[in-house]
Amino acid sequence: MTVTDKDITKFYNSKAWRMLRQQKLLINPLCQTCQMENKIEAARQVHHACNLRRAWESRYDIKLLFSLCGACHAQIETEIYVERQAAERQKQDEELRRLGG
Repeated sequence: MTVTDKDITKFYNSKAWRMLRQQKLLINPLCQTCQMENKIEAARQVHHACNLRRAWESRYDIKLLFSLCGACHAQIETEIYVERQAAERQKQDEELRRLGG
């Protein structure tokens, strides 16, 4: 199955996701990343440990969720974005080399 942006949006807008998210925040109300650094910060975000497009069937697996504060979530999302951009540039460079450019 190819997971589309529409599928992901529908999932994140679903009642099932809101309930799962709330359950995760009740189980882990503090940012799990901050806790590893001996800091205490309230979690406000829930993040999937895996890319939903690659692990769609695991989207409801609470063991693959992390409770995060806003700063930690933003940092993770930025790192993911940078990695995607680098992979895309590499792909374009390889295509140019393949075409003799």
